Amino acid sequence: MAEQTCPRAAGDWVIRPAAVDVAEVFCERMAQRLARRRQEARGPLSVALTGGHSAHAFYHAMAARFGPNGWRGEEFRFFWSDERLVPPEHPDSNYRLALESLLAPAGIAAAQVHRVPTEAPDAPARYAQTLRQLLPPDGNGVPRLDVLILGMGDDGHTASLFPHTNLYCENERLVRGVPGTPEHPHDRATFTPLLINAAEEVWFLLTGEGKADATARLYARDSPPEDIPALVVDPARTRITHFVDAAAARHLPGDVRG
Repeated sequence: MAEQTCPRAAGDWVIRPAAVDVAEVFCERMAQRLARRRQEARGPLSVALTGGHSAHAFYHAMAARFGPNGWRGEEFRFFWSDERLVPPEHPDSNYRLALESLLAPAGIAAAQVHRVPTEAPDAPARYAQTLRQLLPPDGNGVPRLDVLILGMGDDGHTASLFPHTNLYCENERLVRGVPGTPEHPHDRATFTPLLINAAEEVWFLLTGEGKADATARLYARDSPPEDIPALVVDPARTRITHFVDAAAARHLPGDVRG
């Protein structure tokens, strides 16, 4: 399935000197999003989490900002955009990272947490079914998340969509399996581009000097998604916000960096 790259510098770019400063804005945006959800009275805010070093810092900031008394855990449903098919207590588990840095410190009840069933042989299919059961469909019948949080690797990958692979493989399945490689050990489950672009909002967490080149290419939007898979996220279909520290933004134009 062919896809067009999207306009240059698409989406909102929030750039601050350090990761802690970006995380502060991120938390404020989350607070605003939650307040809007309360006004809409449409049930829990659905948020898909990601893994990685950047995510760890942002989740700690969320837990510190809100804490168990600052929000009502039943106002959220948490999901995962991708996961390594390892036990939930495994050091490489994205679920474990979120549990230790956000969910447990913030007092989120287990009933509001919907992890990938990594112990099941058909984990991607089961997770897709969970999403269909718990999320409202968009106009095309695709489950729609309120906020989808994504990271990006130094190589431009996002979720478990890796460069120079068939990014749109089994797109209609919503969640598909990805075999492990020497660079990215463990088999995985990942959201497909179809599911990602159905989200109301996508928030990229981009911190660290190692991501500077990929961040510049994401901003320029002049590469094919096969080279920078983060470009599968389409601003014509979902609202994108990039939360970027100065280290990751160092190759962006000066007027953007401020």
